[in-house]
Amino acid sequence: MPKEKDELIPLLITRGLIVYPGCSATLDVGRAFSINAVKDALENNESQIVLLSQIDPNSDTVNADNIYSIGTLCTIEYCRDAKNLLKVKVKGLSRVKVNDINFALSEDDFFKCSIEVLYTTSSKDKKVQEELVEAIAKAIHELNPATLPRSLVNSLEKGISAEDLVYTLANHYPLKPEVKQALLEENDIIVRLENILSYIDEMISVDRIEHDINKRVREQTEKQQREYFLRERLKATQEELNDCVGGGESDEDEKILKEKLEGDYYPEKVKKAIKKSLQKYKQLPAASLESSMEKSYIDWISGLPWKEFTTDNDDLDNVQKVLDEDHYGLEKVKERIVEYIAVKQVTNSLKAPIICLYGPPGVGKTSLARSVARALGRKFVKASL
Repeated sequence: MPKEKDELIPLLITRGLIVYPGCSATLDVGRAFSINAVKDALENNESQIVLLSQIDPNSDTVNADNIYSIGTLCTIEYCRDAKNLLKVKVKGLSRVKVNDINFALSEDDFFKCSIEVLYTTSSKDKKVQEELVEAIAKAIHELNPATLPRSLVNSLEKGISAEDLVYTLANHYPLKPEVKQALLEENDIIVRLENILSYIDEMISVDRIEHDINKRVREQTEKQQREYFLRERLKATQEELNDCVGGGESDEDEKILKEKLEGDYYPEKVKKAIKKSLQKYKQLPAASLESSMEKSYIDWISGLPWKEFTTDNDDLDNVQKVLDEDHYGLEKVKERIVEYIAVKQVTNSLKAPIICLYGPPGVGKTSLARSVARALGRKFVKASL
């Protein structure tokens, strides 16, 4: 049973360790005042000791500003020496509020305090508690019931009190020290149940995100491995086929073309188009019609003089003069050509619609095109398709 609140009880100040009523924990005790407190509890206080956590676990300073005021009255179940420290196992008895701490210590002294036992309250009826307990049980199974200790699983199957459920879960899951302390300080069991349910839901969300990430990584890895296997298989098949039909010349042409693509002769968009067509050509059967078409396209696009160009003469009067010299009539057609060249001159771009000359043979389509080329100072090439 807890000591009377006005009696002084040994106080063990921990670095972030929080023990709940009904739960056990093993800790290493190394600071002199903590070792003295444990020994006094065993010898003079029926093995009872108060555990109180520091607010900053990394600090060596112990004062009223660096410790919480709510802790746990515990009983020491066993204690043994282990190289300048004590291995101590404690079990929580009840939540307590700590008062009257003696912060002035002598060399062989330890912290002592008086306590006030805290009791659990409920702001809502028993039915709300049962609903929250049921929701927590479902959330636990969704998270990963295999990670729970067997004792807790058995307790859930047999039925467990709301208070024991909160303490057991808070003790089991890796919650932050300040979160665990907040659960210890809360008197209302409904608030505790809602908080632990919220923490479990948050862990479920994190678990789902990690699962999705791992799934995507696994799928991406499998895809890359599959693609690598298929590429190697295709490469081996292609080499075998080349050995059968004699593909050495084709490989040499491809090597020469790739070396040309590394230079500055081709624009970037042309390089991409050639590489894409080359990749497609390599995957096509050598005897197929599509293969010969792809090869012709590669030869044609790679053979164009991409670095050779002329500077246009955009003098509209000269264009009009040349068109009039070469053609009598066709006023609407000549006017449209002059308008097109005028827009090109203003915008410095040829992204406008391309002029299409159509009609039966002999009406002047080719001669108009030849006149435009002469007016702009371009070379004229006729490619019959």
